[in-house]
Amino acid sequence: MRSRKNKKNKNIILQIIFLSSLSIFVLFILIVGFSIHQEAQLPENLPEVIVEEGIPKFDLSHIEFFLKGLKLYKLHGNLFDLEPAKVKVVVAGSNQIFYVTITSNLFKVSDVELFDDPDLIIYLEGDTLLKVIKSIDNYALIEKLIDQGDIRLNYNSNKFTLFMKGFYATYLRP
Repeated sequence: MRSRKNKKNKNIILQIIFLSSLSIFVLFILIVGFSIHQEAQLPENLPEVIVEEGIPKFDLSHIEFFLKGLKLYKLHGNLFDLEPAKVKVVVAGSNQIFYVTITSNLFKVSDVELFDDPDLIIYLEGDTLLKVIKSIDNYALIEKLIDQGDIRLNYNSNKFTLFMKGFYATYLRP
């Protein structure tokens, strides 16, 4: 009688272990699958930056170009609630703020507030953004500017949310 009960308990434990392992494997496959994206195509004909009284003014395409240079096209919505990745870009000196939602390489850029709880806030000066836009290898320049502190990153979401939205697949690992 005891051996049957022990066998039954062992089978239940093995089933729980198997289902747990399978669940973790499926979750891993989903996360990796959502994190793999082709390189984003950068626009060939980016509009010129308008400079008024020595202050550069950027439009929405400049911000999208900058964020693709950061490789944020790898971001996606949270797998559990499908909330998109949210990034706020503050361009000091130009007094411009941009709000961006990113879902699987689709950027929605606006200068009108889309949300009040960004996952990431990026701070930079207008002159810094102008350098990035004019650079041939903007990814290498962006890495250098982040390391120098000319581009500052402020994460507002918890690490789990950042992981689920793909931030760990970018250079901007929290």
